[in-house]
Amino acid sequence: MAVESVTAEALGSSGVRVSWSESPGAAYYDVYQDSARIETGISETSVDVAGLQAATGYQFFVTACTSDGSCSAASFQANVTTAAASASLGTCEPATDGSAPTVALSSNDDGTAELSWCEVTGADGYNVFLNGLYDGTYGSETFSTTVSYDGTEQYQVAYYADGNYPAKSVVAEDTNGGPSEPMTELELLESLDRGSNGADVEIYFTRHAEKMTQLAEQEDGSFAEVCGEDKCSEVLNAKGELRAELLKSLFAGAGITERLTHAFSSHKIRTRQTIEMITADAGLTGDIDKNPDDGIQEFPVLNPDGSANATELDPEGTSASEAPVIEALLALPSGSTALVAGHSGTLYDIMAGIGLTDVCLSDTVETCNEDRYPIDSKVKVKNFGDIWKVVLQDGVAEFVFRANFQPSELDLEELAQ
Repeated sequence: MAVESVTAEALGSSGVRVSWSESPGAAYYDVYQDSARIETGISETSVDVAGLQAATGYQFFVTACTSDGSCSAASFQANVTTAAASASLGTCEPATDGSAPTVALSSNDDGTAELSWCEVTGADGYNVFLNGLYDGTYGSETFSTTVSYDGTEQYQVAYYADGNYPAKSVVAEDTNGGPSEPMTELELLESLDRGSNGADVEIYFTRHAEKMTQLAEQEDGSFAEVCGEDKCSEVLNAKGELRAELLKSLFAGAGITERLTHAFSSHKIRTRQTIEMITADAGLTGDIDKNPDDGIQEFPVLNPDGSANATELDPEGTSASEAPVIEALLALPSGSTALVAGHSGTLYDIMAGIGLTDVCLSDTVETCNEDRYPIDSKVKVKNFGDIWKVVLQDGVAEFVFRANFQPSELDLEELAQ
């Protein structure tokens, strides 16, 4: 029953197509890359492997398995080397206005296209977005990848460096078929949101926007305190304020604000500021915490000594961590729509706490769903402008979407604090 013929064909600099002959009696196939199983339960006789390194050799073999789980000996090994990384678009210097890389798309005749982007000096890597949604992360030495393309998909690229995530590029235009008309960010959010409206409970998550720094560099190169007793490290900077305005506009335009019934935030000022314009638009009131009657219930974090922060979701409570907001979300009545503003260290824990079973709580392939949550530690819940949606239907949590939105025409020099 062993598979007799296996071939491996490079798909650009980061992908390989593995194909094999059909094995009589096989119920499914397992595929191995460099002796590690990467696919199981494959019913077809080919599979595309993505996310590989450019100009790198790989080995693949396949086993044929029966319905009772017994598998054949390994097939002969197929060797392949991915194409060299392409930087044909040249090198982009990181711009001070939030500019993204120049991108290009060249369609093939087999339902794929070559997506390429210019190198950004100093970039730690690149994030690719499909129809506005995160689609994959590539290293700093990769500048192209083979993507699925039937003429309707819209691809964008954003670089990241030193924890900063500038705006996505323009939609890549197909040099063989003309440009596609990109959706506006509002149209994208409306389209992502439309199919899940009407669930028992709708929950939107966002990370706080950018905060001020405590020190500012002076002309002589020294650094001076710029906040004094104002605790400016807890408040939004000018870019963060623009992001809060963008979120307000998107939520209102997509009809989310008018459905909003509950809002939750950590005790940090910057987190509350990220969503307070939305809750004001929604007319939310009635919470009880250190910022009473703004409609935003604040949940606690642990103090350095392990005690509970004084600000609790329930002022009489003693629970420290995300437990209060998790309990509150699970107790929402049917018909509720909630907004949660949190931090890179809390959002996934809250999502897991309400029942999502594939939340990326650690950065390993085995525990993360790459299509939903990035597995690279440098992008895990760190993209400012991300919006997640989860619904509770009959008490069961279901992931809906993760999208990224950025204010346009940012002048970071003017916004620097």
